[in-house]
Amino acid sequence: MLFLALASRADYTTDLSAFLPAAPTENQQLLVDQLRSGPVSHLLLMGIESSGPPKAGERVDELADERAGEQAGEQAAERTAERAGGRSGAPSDQGAGNPATDPAGERARLSRELVTALRGQPGIGAITNGAAADGDDASQKLIFDYRYLLGDATEAGRLAMPGLATALRDGLDTLASPLGLVYREIFTRDPTTETLRLVDRMQPAQTPRVIDGAWASDDGRRAIVLVRLEADGTALDSQQAALELIRSRFDQLRGETAARLVMTGTARFAVESRARIEADVHRLSLLGALVIIVLLLSVYRSPRLLALGLAPVLTGALAAVAMVSMVFGQVHAVTLGFGIALMAEALDYAIYLFVQGSSPALWRTVRLGVLTSLIGFATLVSSSFPGLAQLGVFAVTGLLVAALVSRFLLAPLVAAQPVTTPAWLGALARQLPRLRRLKAVPLIALACSLAVVTGISASRPLWEASLESLSPVPAADQALDQELRSSLRAPDIRHVIAARAADEGAALSLAEAIGERLTPLITAGQLGGFQSPATVLAPPARQRERQAALPDRDRLLARVAEATQGLPIRAERLAPFIDDVVASRDLKPLAMADLGASDLSLAVTSLMVGSSQGFTAMLPLQADPDGELDVARIRERLFQTSPSLARSALGSVHLLDIKAETDDLYGAYLSEALTMAGIGALLIVAVLALALARPPRGWAGRLRAVLLPLVAAELLVIATLAAAGIALTILHLVGLLLTLAVGSNYTLFFAERHDDERVLSSLLLANLTTAIGFGVLGLSQAPVLAAIGQTVGPGAILSLVFAAMASEGPRR
Repeated sequence: MLFLALASRADYTTDLSAFLPAAPTENQQLLVDQLRSGPVSHLLLMGIESSGPPKAGERVDELADERAGEQAGEQAAERTAERAGGRSGAPSDQGAGNPATDPAGERARLSRELVTALRGQPGIGAITNGAAADGDDASQKLIFDYRYLLGDATEAGRLAMPGLATALRDGLDTLASPLGLVYREIFTRDPTTETLRLVDRMQPAQTPRVIDGAWASDDGRRAIVLVRLEADGTALDSQQAALELIRSRFDQLRGETAARLVMTGTARFAVESRARIEADVHRLSLLGALVIIVLLLSVYRSPRLLALGLAPVLTGALAAVAMVSMVFGQVHAVTLGFGIALMAEALDYAIYLFVQGSSPALWRTVRLGVLTSLIGFATLVSSSFPGLAQLGVFAVTGLLVAALVSRFLLAPLVAAQPVTTPAWLGALARQLPRLRRLKAVPLIALACSLAVVTGISASRPLWEASLESLSPVPAADQALDQELRSSLRAPDIRHVIAARAADEGAALSLAEAIGERLTPLITAGQLGGFQSPATVLAPPARQRERQAALPDRDRLLARVAEATQGLPIRAERLAPFIDDVVASRDLKPLAMADLGASDLSLAVTSLMVGSSQGFTAMLPLQADPDGELDVARIRERLFQTSPSLARSALGSVHLLDIKAETDDLYGAYLSEALTMAGIGALLIVAVLALALARPPRGWAGRLRAVLLPLVAAELLVIATLAAAGIALTILHLVGLLLTLAVGSNYTLFFAERHDDERVLSSLLLANLTTAIGFGVLGLSQAPVLAAIGQTVGPGAILSLVFAAMASEGPRR
């Protein structure tokens, strides 16, 4: 009851920080923050597509294709001008076709309606489909109201002479352009075209294709929508609810049409991967449990014994959860999943007891088997990675408690006579001693496996050091993600500059300084571009500087009077312009919290990460026109140009290679786990050598009979997986530790040199339950489950078979 109470109060988490070293570097901490709550964990890309190939006559707006970026900026400016001028309604779309006959028009219509239906809904932080986001009045009003704080009118001198006169002439030229039909509505309030300049600056260098007023894929087959979810990667339940809401609203909007919605992004991958793993666990575990229950009932012929046999497993698992919670303060989901798999060994203790009966010989062998398992997992306890340390504590506690429960609580409850085994089990058990005729097979298997492993290691690494090897995302989904990102002209999120500061304003100021350093590289063609939250939201300090530089009413009146001389407009007509400039002097600097659910919010919050330590501005980098990224040149501009931005009064700047950082972190994790496993293996050999040294005669042969089957079985599994092209990961390593824990019991029983049918029957029954329980996991599509099943299932069978072959037979 104590273990149950402690386990029920444990704090269960999926926080990625458990996989950081105990003393992570700042880059490692930034990496985990990025994966856990950074922009990539919030963003969702959606594509609306028609089923089947394009229909004959499907129209594609070629003009929009050629001028996608320019048209998107002009349409956004037109909408801003309309809202500021008091006009209502969306701008006319010159390229729109009849949705009833035009699939492109139908997709664009669904795109606009979906944006409208989802904007402001629970779980949806922001949503946009580019040029068609005409319902975003909030963004348009913010851009217009804060044009003098967000724009560069003061720095460029457009509010002073002679820049004001030049800007007014440019504004009059704009009135004469096609855009003048809309711009005339706000000309008297914005004669220097600050709104248009600001909208143009906020537009990325590369913009998506625009068809019928909505973002579209490069081939015109999809309408593209970008969503920022409110919840980050640590709140999968909230993200799942948001995804379900999106699908539900789209199904309502599409009606009877053939359109369908595809989604991609970290949120969707995480939610679907969790659902896939849970489904596999439920389905495969239920299948394995049913087969094991039927098997054990056919042997025990007693539901009571079946229930008692689960006592060590349940007690050990609860004790392990309680211990991990007390030591670490929380239990990670990965630890819990692996730990429960480890507890399968505890089921064997009950099988040995029920089939063999309680005896000193039984508990002597079990005690030695438990000791070898504890040594193997105890080496993980001292790991510098909390995740590995948790796994070690879980295994040691669980196996020890399960063994004690079996010996001191379960054994007294079992009748003196063990169960009567069925004939089929005894018949199979009697075949095991006959395998001694194949005594050379384990040694041959060991030599061949070693040759295969050596050959493969010479051509490629045996252990996969890339985190991609653990990715549960199917190749088709990865391809779709790449297509949608390419269509959106999204930057490669591999290389990111992270500006970390104590508060929002300092982070934006650092981002602004970084942008100033990187702009010359873009001009020189050495960098394709970058995204920065400071491009949209100027730092508060910069906004206050611009406010301080705004002229007062009297000074601006005099400047306007002078600037309008010789121009076809009277100074009195520009009174609204003067009023707006004066009003801007009293505005409170715009902050992230003021952006609400607008498109501006999407542009800023998707690049800002908040945490208890402050804020981090993320600046994803785009490659140059040749697809290359000169990381060394970027590093030089940031950290070698004086003053260096590495450490400033505002905060710190880091250049992250996301793939390299994740691979390095995973590689260190794997390397330490391999080292710990190697140390554990050496300690196990030493302990077995001491334990089997009595009696003096024959101990070397007994040690060989114990170790050879285990080493041969594990090497054969490794060689088979590697030869099949399966990348060995840390999950396979955990499976090998499990195989060692389970298989050592088999070899130790055979080392006793007796052919007792009950002993052999208990080994065979325990082996069958292990092979079934773990073997079905090998059918899973989830790497985390498949790796365990692929390793433990075959490894347990091979351990038993090789143990029978290598055994020396009963004593005379």
